[in-house]
Amino acid sequence: PPGPKTLSELRKEIDSIDASILASVNKRARVASEIAHAKKRMSRSVYDPRREGQVKRKVRKLNKGPLPDGAVVSIFKGIIDSCRALQSEGRVSYLGPEGSFSHQASAAIFGGGNEMVARSSIEDVFESVRTGSVSKGVVPIENSTEGSVASVLETFSGGGFRITGEVYEKINHFLLSKTGSLRSVKTVASHPQALGQCRGWLSANLSDAETVELPSTAAAAALAAKDRSVGAISSAYCASIYGLRTVTEHIEDNPLNATRFVVVEKSDETPLDTGAGNKVSITFSIKDEPGALHKTLFAPLASAGVNLTRIESRPSSDKLWKYNFFVDFECGPEKEKTDRLLDRIESLSSSFSVLGCYFSGSSR
Repeated sequence: PPGPKTLSELRKEIDSIDASILASVNKRARVASEIAHAKKRMSRSVYDPRREGQVKRKVRKLNKGPLPDGAVVSIFKGIIDSCRALQSEGRVSYLGPEGSFSHQASAAIFGGGNEMVARSSIEDVFESVRTGSVSKGVVPIENSTEGSVASVLETFSGGGFRITGEVYEKINHFLLSKTGSLRSVKTVASHPQALGQCRGWLSANLSDAETVELPSTAAAAALAAKDRSVGAISSAYCASIYGLRTVTEHIEDNPLNATRFVVVEKSDETPLDTGAGNKVSITFSIKDEPGALHKTLFAPLASAGVNLTRIESRPSSDKLWKYNFFVDFECGPEKEKTDRLLDRIESLSSSFSVLGCYFSGSSR
């Protein structure tokens, strides 16, 4: 029988396999580009977390080893991200600076195929979309601990924007500083939401420290990099970017802490395609009469057998003690059923707007 293969023979075999893998990956990329054209004709978003979840589950099922499932899924995630980059066009703005959770969410959605543009505030993200300097923006809309981001909901209530995708980013907060010592921290800086998400830990461990609100967790890391007395509530990713040391890991009060980010685009005159996803977001106001909310929303949803996933109210800027409601609900494949439901809610509302129809995101 022949002896074991030589190192040279094994390397030639590896080279041949690599060439085959590369050809297959590029073949997949060409098909992904065709999918992009099909989605464009149907006015559908490039990002489809449900489909990506199906691919990852199938990869796990097909894997026979020796690579573990986690390694195989990681490889395919890179392929998926690269193929999605071919499908993407334009620039994307996010709440910066580099390293913010919004930046990480943007990378999760677009995979680095778009030019990422950092903005100093959420308002600036919306403004860049409105003026057309970018084609899309990524903004946080709600957190599992602190609730909704008021400025985002207020901007949506003013109209002019549409939600075309979402992702849920698990939020792990680290206390970072130049020294890595808790004793040197005299000021704690972060985004207001992050400070709120760590309120219990701060009270127990840094009750005497001053707190400073900044536009983002990454901005806090940048400040801590300049001032040894500042501790930043930020991410592990920011520690490597800004040359900081970890004082304490996982200081969020709720270990299930997650933030929902949405992709926003400028609204146009094109009618909304309610077949473009499995989730619909709307905003509306109701008439000032008894049982108005039940009649306008709950009864139509129940009659249609549709699941309500979120409802929230915000004060309206139009009139004192008037409120706008923000609602998310699931929609099935029957486009006509969803359209009828929306028509019914609109007919019973004093004001009404569809914010978007898109695929539900998943936690990463």
